[in-house]
Amino acid sequence: DCDYLRYEKTSGVFHTLRLLLFEHFSACDYPVLLEIKTLAHHYSHLYFEWEDGKKTAIELGTKRSVLKDVEGLNQEYKQKGIEPIWLVVDKGDKLLDEKHTYFLKRFCLNESVNKSLIVLDYAGNKVYQYKRVPMIKCKTEMGDYLVDFQRMFVYEGILMDLVFENGTLNLRGFDKAYEKLLKMRQEQVVRFEGRLRTRQELAAAEEKRRRVEEINLEQYRQEKLAEEERFKE
Repeated sequence: DCDYLRYEKTSGVFHTLRLLLFEHFSACDYPVLLEIKTLAHHYSHLYFEWEDGKKTAIELGTKRSVLKDVEGLNQEYKQKGIEPIWLVVDKGDKLLDEKHTYFLKRFCLNESVNKSLIVLDYAGNKVYQYKRVPMIKCKTEMGDYLVDFQRMFVYEGILMDLVFENGTLNLRGFDKAYEKLLKMRQEQVVRFEGRLRTRQELAAAEEKRRRVEEINLEQYRQEKLAEEERFKE
């Protein structure tokens, strides 16, 4: 029996999802095996041996997956030359607040190969993939500062959209959609910088007008005082 994640092995939901994933990956002609003992005390949920010699194991986890178990499995996998990929089983959500979520989701966002998180819903109908959107530096006359338009990119698909791309597991089209977002974000920054420059130019012009008025007013006061002094004489 497996010494790790025992509660997940007995889950009917996990059993169903493993079968659905196995059938899908088999239909994709991937070299996938189901419930194979790859480690001394662990059966991988799904296991792949690729033509180029690379090995991959897919593990399903939940909010109950803890640091000790996840890192323990990962270390054993890497000692065997196997790349582990974690999929999270949870309700689908188009919003994700990283500060208020649980360990395994944060782990995937920080430690996975492409720094993304894949969530399968309990029925295996919907799949969500998340990835952080970096803040972008805006350049202005007053210096550089970071602009945070959107913190998390979310891409939605179905189980049959899961494919291996660029050496890791993604929803089909995820990388292109993410790159498109980054390009659009950069274009937003350019427009934002343009509006900032316009506002700065208007502010500078207003400041110049105000200074001219102050100088003119002070000059008028000095002339008036001079006239009053001459009148006294």
